[in-house]
Amino acid sequence: MPFSPDNRVPAAMPLPTQWITPPADLTPYINSVWRWDDRAATEQPVYLPGVGAECFFHHGTPPSLDGRRLPRAYLLFNTGRALRFDGPVCFTALRIRAGRLRHLTSMPAEALCDGLLPLEAVWGDAGSILAERLAAIAPLQSQADVLFDFVREMRRHGPDIDGAFDTVLDTLYYNPNLRIQTLADRLGWSRRSLERRFAAAAGLPPKRFARLARMQHVFRRVALSPDDGVFESALDIGYFDQAHFIHEVEDLTTCTPARIVAQWQGKPTFYNHPSRPPVGAWDGA
Repeated sequence: MPFSPDNRVPAAMPLPTQWITPPADLTPYINSVWRWDDRAATEQPVYLPGVGAECFFHHGTPPSLDGRRLPRAYLLFNTGRALRFDGPVCFTALRIRAGRLRHLTSMPAEALCDGLLPLEAVWGDAGSILAERLAAIAPLQSQADVLFDFVREMRRHGPDIDGAFDTVLDTLYYNPNLRIQTLADRLGWSRRSLERRFAAAAGLPPKRFARLARMQHVFRRVALSPDDGVFESALDIGYFDQAHFIHEVEDLTTCTPARIVAQWQGKPTFYNHPSRPPVGAWDGA
């Protein structure tokens, strides 16, 4: 499928998902608890890399992920390439905001980045108990309540983290075209200091973080607004031209934009609602 300004994603089918937003005390850390139940599908949409992490809890036999057999419950922090679940899926997931894992675990973010780990590898016995509790509960709201309590407990006993840097993370996420040096100057830091702190908090350098965030904004917009063209959206969100966008997507996902869009034809995607900045994120560039 050639890539052109006219490429558009047709209106998606009714989404096989349910979403629950977190209470106010948890919105700085998590985006949502959600369920995807698509046991009739033989092919799933592509799962693009990003800057946040998700805990997955599969109901029934877990599918494979790009040929790898999955455990029932795990943390996925995919920053490296596009992935695809093989076969039918039914799972509940906890979507964690960019850089917030450091509030919930003492494991270094760089050790978690681009990894898939069973929950017990991240949280020990607490992770195993959480997986068992989720497997024994059916209603999504009840599962969400358990997950919210888990996040509160991990936050309460987690590492002593200064939350002020969360605003820096949100600033770059919602303004991915902001120059890294400009951000460092606004903070009164050297660029090297910013890069070191950013990697410790988010697991990856600020430049790659911004590149992933910008790409995510484009594909989220296209998925949520099917009448918007892919190339038009890319230009609006800050890519220089079509060649720039294609090169970035290929480098970040190992897929072309055309292939991603083609796989979305008439299918639901993982972008089910727009992400909103938490209170305190800076505005503008």
